[in-house]
Amino acid sequence: MKTDREKLLARLSLLKPAIKSGGIIPELAHIWFKDQDVFAFDGELGIRAALDTGLECGVLGGVLLALLGTSKLPEASLDLDDSGASLVVKMGKSSSRMAMLDIERGVWPFPERAGKDKDAVEITDGLLAALKRVLVVEPKHLTRVEHKGIMVSCGKKGSALCTTDSATIALAYADCSLGAGDGTALLPRAFAEQVAGSCSAGDKMALRDDHLVANGKDAAIFSKIVDAADVQDVRVIIEETAKKHPESVSIPHELSIALERATILDGRDEAVVALEIDGGVLRATGAYKHGELSEQISIKGGKHPKAAGQFTAGLVMRGLAGAKTMSLVERALLLRGAAGDLYAVAPRR
Repeated sequence: MKTDREKLLARLSLLKPAIKSGGIIPELAHIWFKDQDVFAFDGELGIRAALDTGLECGVLGGVLLALLGTSKLPEASLDLDDSGASLVVKMGKSSSRMAMLDIERGVWPFPERAGKDKDAVEITDGLLAALKRVLVVEPKHLTRVEHKGIMVSCGKKGSALCTTDSATIALAYADCSLGAGDGTALLPRAFAEQVAGSCSAGDKMALRDDHLVANGKDAAIFSKIVDAADVQDVRVIIEETAKKHPESVSIPHELSIALERATILDGRDEAVVALEIDGGVLRATGAYKHGELSEQISIKGGKHPKAAGQFTAGLVMRGLAGAKTMSLVERALLLRGAAGDLYAVAPRR
């Protein structure tokens, strides 16, 4: 099969997030060609796209993508060798043979077609924006169920999306209900990332009995469901904290500069900054490996009671995008954005 190399590479690259790197199950590291489709599944996330190659086999996904990326030629071909035991990748005079697995070893626990679902919801610009706002929280250690994805509290007219890594909480609101009914559902992080990055307004998403699916323009995204029975409603924690402390002031642009200076002086994003609000002044101070920070920043936009706390600079910095006002309270630094968005950073103890 001879085809446009760049288009082939672009189509296969859609599967990259679902190609597992390492592990003891080789099938999960493969791209699978079957009928008029190509798919990959890493054990949790599955991506399937249309691609008519005439092949029925599996090959190592990372290796195939790397090979196709080594050429600048306009065309490439994928064909079986004469014995039918290897996949031959040709680009110009170059010819590479890849070991392959029989299609019967391909792992795909989802329907072969995303199909239509009467309970599917339309993905909106508001949902995509909300996903991106809460995905700024990236847990490094998945010690709780809440760390594994986005907690979604569904209502009839909208949804509240929330993420946490136990040190920070991000909350954003979407203008559509995700169809899970009342209560809390959990969107696995890998699935949510693909929806936010690959889907457009007007695409469809559905929560089925045993999996999630989103129909994008170029590919269908599938995911196993994470049991949310024991998920703590983190949304309530941050909303109640915000209600108890309505006082806020405008975020001065100098705050991000002070935080960046702290990370430079400390040589890492984990630099600890002492923040104090007293009257109309925000003080940012700290002693670090390469020097000391001492900033006095004028604040506007309301009265704020005297308050102080120590915070990790990098955690505060990632929540500043889109934030308009701030509240410094005993339990958290609250950053407030448009449409009720909240980002909370727990103080260092």
